[in-house]
Amino acid sequence: MTNETVSAKLDAILDPLVSITQQANAALDLALRCKLPAPFIRTIRDSINRLDAAHDQLLDIAVALDPDLAKDQH
Repeated sequence: MTNETVSAKLDAILDPLVSITQQANAALDLALRCKLPAPFIRTIRDSINRLDAAHDQLLDIAVALDPDLAKDQH
């Protein structure tokens, strides 16, 4: 598929989204080490959960449009 397809555009979002999730996890680790208040910890965890859910949904759509992407993700 060319880079002008919907699945290609969604696939292009997935790697940066993984990177953002990793950075959010690093922030969570730091927040836990610094013993930040529970509301901050919950907010970071909730954000990570939403990022994970967004990644999964976008990947599902991209793979439905281009099944070959599933091979690239594993």
